[in-house]
Amino acid sequence: MRWLFIDRILDFKPWEHIGVLKLGTLEEYFLLERWGEPAKSPGLILLESAIQAADWLVEASSDFSLTFSLKELYDFKSLRGLGPAEGLVWFIRVAAAEKSHLELVAQSYRCSEATDVLEGLGRLKKTFRSYSRTDESLKAPSVEVFRFSGETVFLSGLKMRDHRRAWWRELSGGIEP
Repeated sequence: MRWLFIDRILDFKPWEHIGVLKLGTLEEYFLLERWGEPAKSPGLILLESAIQAADWLVEASSDFSLTFSLKELYDFKSLRGLGPAEGLVWFIRVAAAEKSHLELVAQSYRCSEATDVLEGLGRLKKTFRSYSRTDESLKAPSVEVFRFSGETVFLSGLKMRDHRRAWWRELSGGIEP
């Protein structure tokens, strides 16, 4: 089994934003039905996919010399799990950067068909402004928003960097870092 927190990198602009896709698959053992409940991946798996998207943003922006280390979550509410054949588009934007400290905003859009993925990414990019609790465009039921912060840390070892570059090429489908 191959465990993927991010299935595809859809959009990227160095030190600005990244858009990624997380799919719910039967390959993930968390999707097994338990106690008669519908199969789904836990919300914390989705949170991990957002944090890994931030890591890819930092790594690709720094030519794979830095990585991201989560420090704090703000305004986070438990995410509803993802069922089989459902998708979640994450759009992570850098809100503020100071030396090695980053403030990020994560916004997600749920989708169930391939056409929804591009529509979701387009909608997130268009409506994604400075984060505000009163922003009505971000209150759609399919959208979840939270903020988080962390530090950039040096990624050691040339082998690790080469491995991450190769993985980036696989996930991004040719988007240049």
